[in-house]
Amino acid sequence: MQALTKQPVSEVIMAVENSTPLARLCVKCGSSDRYKSGDCKQCASIRAAAAYQARRSERLAYASAYRAENKEKVTESQAAYKIANAEKIRDRSAKYRASLIPEKTKAYQAKYYLKNRDAIRASSADYKLKNPLSQLEYRKRNKAKLKENLAKWRFKNPEAMAKSAAAWAKANPEARRINEQNRRAKCKSSGVLSRGLTGKLLALQKGRCACCGLLLGKNFHLDHIMPLALGGTNTDDNIQLLRQRCNNKKYAKHPIDFMQEKGFLL
Repeated sequence: MQALTKQPVSEVIMAVENSTPLARLCVKCGSSDRYKSGDCKQCASIRAAAAYQARRSERLAYASAYRAENKEKVTESQAAYKIANAEKIRDRSAKYRASLIPEKTKAYQAKYYLKNRDAIRASSADYKLKNPLSQLEYRKRNKAKLKENLAKWRFKNPEAMAKSAAAWAKANPEARRINEQNRRAKCKSSGVLSRGLTGKLLALQKGRCACCGLLLGKNFHLDHIMPLALGGTNTDDNIQLLRQRCNNKKYAKHPIDFMQEKGFLL
């Protein structure tokens, strides 16, 4: 039988001291993951989180006050950071969006919008006023996407769409007349009437009907001098303002024939 080799006591003590912090289980959480100092990493993390939460309101108040006092400095700093870390921000945003659950995200966004609707609308209107070129460029780049989104919204919100259209038509009677005229003429003739044409013709005709000379009133019509059915074009130079009654009588008649019927151009 072989004799057991005795290890020096000093080496045994050193080995125990070196291994004890890592091998010993934490009394509170049972984890064996420790720092070199012997402190439990999990307990230290919990203590740090609790300390942060305890001072969270204080930190937020300090940050808010600092941003209010140094608004320009914060804005410049944020802009510089975005430029210097553009790729990093895009990658982080892409990872974050990929980790989100679509249904929960939509529900959260809808809830947030309802809660902050007025502020969001005001901010959007302010941005559009300050960045008109940016808005035009975005619409040009995303024309198909915006058209598709608008079509979906109209399909899902027919009542809201009808109310919006009625309110717009009431607030923009001249533009409504131009749009209606362009829509009717679209399948019969080429050309599009320009915005503001009604106002120009009202000034040129001094507010009177080009046929009978009476005041036009509110329910006047935009009439094609040479009717589209006879080859006329839907252009500004082929438009005149007539009273509703005169336009109904003229209908698709040749302008010379119609005026001769009324005793003119004989």
